[in-house]
Amino acid sequence: FRRVLFRSKNNRFVFIIPFRNVKDYITQCSNTIIVQNYKNWIAVFCDDESDDDTTNYITKDTRFKIKRNEKRMTALPNIHYGIVESNLDDEDIICLLDGDDFLIRTDALDILNRLYQDDTLLTYGQYIWPNGQPGHCIPYTEETFAKLRTGGYWASHMRTFKYKLYKEMMNQDPQLSCYKDKNGNFYTITYDVAIMTPLMEIAGFNKIKFNPEPI
Repeated sequence: FRRVLFRSKNNRFVFIIPFRNVKDYITQCSNTIIVQNYKNWIAVFCDDESDDDTTNYITKDTRFKIKRNEKRMTALPNIHYGIVESNLDDEDIICLLDGDDFLIRTDALDILNRLYQDDTLLTYGQYIWPNGQPGHCIPYTEETFAKLRTGGYWASHMRTFKYKLYKEMMNQDPQLSCYKDKNGNFYTITYDVAIMTPLMEIAGFNKIKFNPEPI
């Protein structure tokens, strides 16, 4: 018999990190990215007009890019423009992380990379509060996924998805109506629901995965 060797994909991860006035947390956030065992990543920090000098507390690394707004936009447009202005490849995997969040293990990206060895398009997972209390996330079933817009919402940290999935969302909704209120303004809260719901619907139940290991 001829042995067939499997070569794992070395996916590139792109952190998109919106923040405003989180100088007490951003050093830990940035440090926990730098110390990852898995090295194929970049990070885009989106400063939403901080006035507490937050950006100077980001640990220096050549893989970090910092975008500064001249006026406040809130999280959702920061994430969107952080994605589309970063010259990403279709297979790049976007990781959404808030400026006051941090990774709790050095193999977080190794875990995510294993989840993306097939045709997976999106993942979500369990998280932990600073006091050690686990988060609220559970995996969707086919039944609960069918009620995505009316049932419970469990697509929390870490939220990740392929850039090609995001491109398809923009192709289907070029005006980004899923991100905007009736006046055409970006939603200022619940950005996670606005982003993840259409992406999950486009990806379909069989191409999303739940990560039960808090990272």
